[in-house]
Amino acid sequence: MIVDIITREFETNLPAFNSHDEAYDYFEERFSQFRFAGSVVIDGQFCKFYDVVYDSDLYLRFLESKVSALMDGSRLVEPTSDYLDCYQRVEIFEDGNVHIVF
Repeated sequence: MIVDIITREFETNLPAFNSHDEAYDYFEERFSQFRFAGSVVIDGQFCKFYDVVYDSDLYLRFLESKVSALMDGSRLVEPTSDYLDCYQRVEIFEDGNVHIVF
C-alpha cells in the first residue's frame, strides 16, 4: 500500500514497532521515495533520519544547495518554505520509536 503524504492521522494510527528494522520496513512499503538522510545518537540510542520525498526535482535542488554551502564553507541555511513541501522527515530510533517532523 503506497501512501501519498504523511498526515497527523497517519501518525496517530501507526502501530507499535519493536525495532528500527520493523519501523523501517513499514515506511519503506508505504512510501515509494523513502531515503536515508543521516543518523545521530540521542540518549544513548541510535536515531536514523529518513526523508519521505514528495517532489524529487525540488528535493534534489535542496540537497545540491546544501552540498554547495558545505563546499563553499558557507553557513548552512535551514530549508526555506520552498523546500519544506518537497519532503517530510521521519526519525526512527533503534527501539522502534518513531517521530515524524511536521
